[in-house]
Amino acid sequence: GEHRCHVAAYTGDKSYHYSLTLSKGARDRLEEDTLAGYMMIQALADACSVPSDLLDATLTNAGHGEGAEKAVHEHGTALEELLGGRLRIIEFDSTGGRVTRGVSRGKVCLCGSFNPLHHGHKELLEAALKLRPGAVGCYELAVTNADKGTLSAEEVQRRVDQFSAHDTSSSPHDTSASPHDTSASSPPSPPSLVVCTNEPLYLEKARLMPKTAFVVGADTATRLVMPKYYANSRDRMVQALSEIKQLGCVFLVAGRYNKEKGRVEDVNDVDIPEGLESLFEAIPDFRRDISSTELRNKQTRNE
Repeated sequence: GEHRCHVAAYTGDKSYHYSLTLSKGARDRLEEDTLAGYMMIQALADACSVPSDLLDATLTNAGHGEGAEKAVHEHGTALEELLGGRLRIIEFDSTGGRVTRGVSRGKVCLCGSFNPLHHGHKELLEAALKLRPGAVGCYELAVTNADKGTLSAEEVQRRVDQFSAHDTSSSPHDTSASPHDTSASSPPSPPSLVVCTNEPLYLEKARLMPKTAFVVGADTATRLVMPKYYANSRDRMVQALSEIKQLGCVFLVAGRYNKEKGRVEDVNDVDIPEGLESLFEAIPDFRRDISSTELRNKQTRNE
C-alpha cells in the first residue's frame, strides 16, 4: 500500500491537519520517520503561530514532487461550544487566561451565580479549603438556569472576569457586609480556577466533577433534601443524593442566618435522610450575612 503520514494539532479553537503521501522507495524507514517528525514540528509551529517553512522546504529539496495537504478548521471559543451544548464543562484560569475544555482540576467547589462576586463567596471557599488541606479550590458558574434561561456569552465572561482581581477590599460591594461578619482580616485572593458548566442541578455537577466537595450554605442544603425539587418524590430525592455519594462527592455546609426564624441555621437543621448523614459535613464557626441579591438591590436603589 501507499506510504502515508497524517498529523493533527489542536489548540482549542482551531485544529491543524496534515496529510502526506510519500514516494514509495525514495527513502528508507529512518528517513521517512524523520520526515514524519518534521510534519509534527510544522504542526506545532502552526498551532503556536510560529512562522516556519520546515516541511515545505524539506519536501522541495527532496525533489520527489511531494506536497503535504493542509487543512485548518475553526472550532469557536470554548465558551461558545459550552453555550451551544457541544461541551458540558470548561475551566478558566483567570490569572493567566487559559481555558481547559471538558474537565476541571477543582476538588472543593463553590457553586453560585456570582452576580456580583463578594467577600462572602471568597471567605466561604477559604473556610472550606481548610477542611481539605492541599485540595484545589474553584468556583462554578452554571450558564443555564431552569427559571432564568441561558446566560449570554457576554454576561458569562463579565462574571468570570470578576475573579481576575486579587483584592476587592476597596470594592463598594464589600461595604454591605453584615455587622454579624466576624472576620476583620483582608479577604483572601480567590483561587484562579473558575468552572463553567451547563448543569444547574447538583447531581449533574457531581457526574461532571466526581470526588468533589461542594460548598453550600445551610439554606441550599435544606433545599437539597426537599422532595418538591424531585417531582415531589422522596424516593427520587434519596436516589439522587445516593448517587452523588457514590460518585465520591460531599457537601460542606456553612451556617446561614434565617430571617424568618430569626436565627442561624446550620447542618444540624437539615433533614438528612437516614444513611446519607456522611454526605453533609459542617463548616465550623462560619457565618457571613451577605448575598448577591441584596447587593444588586442596593445598587439598583443607588442608581
